[in-house]
Amino acid sequence: RNSSEVQRTSSYPLLIILEQSQNMDKEQEATAKKIQRGKDAMKNIEEVASRKQIEFLQDINLSYAGDNKASISKDVMEEVVQVCFTCKSSKTSIEGAKLFNCAKCRVAAYCSKQCQVMDWKKAGHKLACEQYAKVGKHMTFKHINDKREAIVDGVLSRIRFYSGPFAVHHHSKQGRGFLFIQSECTLAEMSLMKPTLSTGKVMEMDRSVLIHFLTMGEYDQELCRDDFELAVMREKLKDAVGRYDFKTELVILARFRCGHVSLLMAPLVPDYGISLKLSEDYNGRPGAMQLNIDST
Repeated sequence: RNSSEVQRTSSYPLLIILEQSQNMDKEQEATAKKIQRGKDAMKNIEEVASRKQIEFLQDINLSYAGDNKASISKDVMEEVVQVCFTCKSSKTSIEGAKLFNCAKCRVAAYCSKQCQVMDWKKAGHKLACEQYAKVGKHMTFKHINDKREAIVDGVLSRIRFYSGPFAVHHHSKQGRGFLFIQSECTLAEMSLMKPTLSTGKVMEMDRSVLIHFLTMGEYDQELCRDDFELAVMREKLKDAVGRYDFKTELVILARFRCGHVSLLMAPLVPDYGISLKLSEDYNGRPGAMQLNIDST
């Protein structure tokens, strides 16, 4: 080949590198825009939350949880063998001492220092340690404030982008009402960052919530008929449904398998304008919505 052919050929890698660089710049620009949209959304959430905080109006525990068995995770009751949180090897029972526990939460168990370090640094126990300390080895809460915090951080914060537009949609169709949120999981199970029980085992069932928008008429005719104990919340529920501002607030009744029920008023997130636009997605859909909190 002559020198000009060699020169043209040798320039090809440079052209390829330049093209790849331009593609990377475009990808980085797109990523930057996504991040900015996320920051704008979070700013909106913070602004709404700062204008009105979540207000708990009433808490009850249904009688079927009176023996405390319903409040304990099924997996913890049926399988008492604790395993290493990292490698899942088992050496003893939940009451034993061969596996050593995290010195802070006294729940997470490990078979070696290496497994403990890996779980702390890479698997998120550094962030989840406090949560395990609150639920303990038998996955129950002792204090009402811990239960309320679990509802806010473990449930509402994970579904807020769906619950707000869902409520706005049904309010426009049905009038004043409330969100009824229920789960087949206990509140302690829902509170954890990831679906790993105090035994170290991964939950067998999905952590999900079923959400309905109900009017007071539906509450009386359907909800209280199926669970008459919920009637004790009627007075405060009726008052909340009658006075909430549908453009800034939500009324929520939340029930969990452990028997805990909370009535609360929460800020509408995203704000009304955004929720109204997003509510169009629910046209023609069923009246109930099920969400897996680990995939939202």
